[in-house]
Formats: sequence, C-alpha cells, structure tokens
Amino acid sequence: MKHRVVSWSIIILLTFLYSGHAYSEESSPGLLALKGTIERVREILSDESLKRPDRAQERLSLLHAEYVKRFDYKKIVRGIFGIGWGALSGGQQDQFVALFSKYFSYHNSKDLEFKDVETIQYETTNSFKQSDYEAEEVKVTTRAKVTGAAGVDRVFRLYKGREGQWQVQNVIVNNIGLFYGSNPYSYHSQFAKVIKTSSVEELLRRLQKFVWQAEGKEGDVLPES
Repeated sequence: MKHRVVSWSIIILLTFLYSGHAYSEESSPGLLALKGTIERVREILSDESLKRPDRAQERLSLLHAEYVKRFDYKKIVRGIFGIGWGALSGGQQDQFVALFSKYFSYHNSKDLEFKDVETIQYETTNSFKQSDYEAEEVKVTTRAKVTGAAGVDRVFRLYKGREGQWQVQNVIVNNIGLFYGSNPYSYHSQFAKVIKTSSVEELLRRLQKFVWQAEGKEGDVLPES
C-alpha cells in the first residue's frame, strides 16, 4: 500500500482561526484538551535528546501515547470500514485498531517540523450536544511563514466520552474527510481499494509491515487472530 494519504503531519503546527462567533479557551474544554496534546507533542518533537538513534523507538512510543489519548481510534477505524466492520472477526477488529493507531502516529510524525510555523492560536467554532454527549468542533487554519502562502483549513470534531475524556473522532481537511468519505485520499477509500484488489489479510499485513519497519523490526507475519 502506497502511503499517499492526506497527511495531518502539520496539524500540530497550527494557527486556530475563525472569522465568526468563537468561544474562549476558558469555556472550551475540548479545545483545552487538544491544546494540551499539541503542546506535549511539540515538546517531544523538539527534545534534542530524543532525536538520537538509540532513542528513536522511545520517541515513537511517546508520540503514539499522546495520539492514543486524544484520538478515539476504535471509533475512527470502525467508521473507516463502515458496513464492512461487522464482517471482520473480533481478532481482526482488534488488530486493525492497534495497527492503525501506530500507523497513523508513526506515518505522520516522520517529517514533523516547526520551523515554518508563524503563530498558534486556539478558537472553538462550535460547541453543542450530540445525542447523549457533549461535542465541539475546532476549525484550524495552518499558515507558514512564507509571505502570501495560502492557509489550510481543518475541522477537528471532538466529543466528550462517558469517562470525561475529550477525543477526536474526525478531521476534515479543506472540506475533505481525512478518515471517511469517498474521496480517493481518505483512509476509507485507500483501505477499500486494497481489500477489493486483494484481501483484508493483505491490508493487515501491509499495516503490520509498515509499523515494524518504523520500529526497526523485520518481517511481515500477521499477529494471531
């Protein structure tokens, strides 16, 4: 599987802007949660000692741990598969959630840089009740220091789970869904293509191989179902 996905690598190099009604940080718990994750990820990425080859795995593990706290990977992966989720065995579902969480964080932390970030501002665009839980939307515009450079708009959809943890369940990049949707760049479309042309097992194998390579391991044998 080619890794030509819509990279969210620079979502943590953010300028949070909104031209309409905005909510202050004090009244936006979802925003504060996301901001905390962003700041912690920035600390990890800027830590020179973690850039040493002998600490590469530790760096990946720290980044992955932060992403897992803020992204609801089970909900995300279930949404990526859609109606096909129920056709997977319980073991396959667990494997996909575990592997995708690592794939996503590893793939998008490979080339993160902060040198082109001009400013970082945080504002919530929408706060509402969805079903039996609270939810927020944060519109994100990322701008580099290059004069005249166009901004990239993102909308983070977070919800507050039963345990009170604010988690990201979707990201929309310039009106294009990163995880879901029929656009060719979404994970849904890319995974569906692999399954259609090959198999679920092959998709698992490719994800596993990418994760192991990122971790400096060898092989592509699937974990037991």
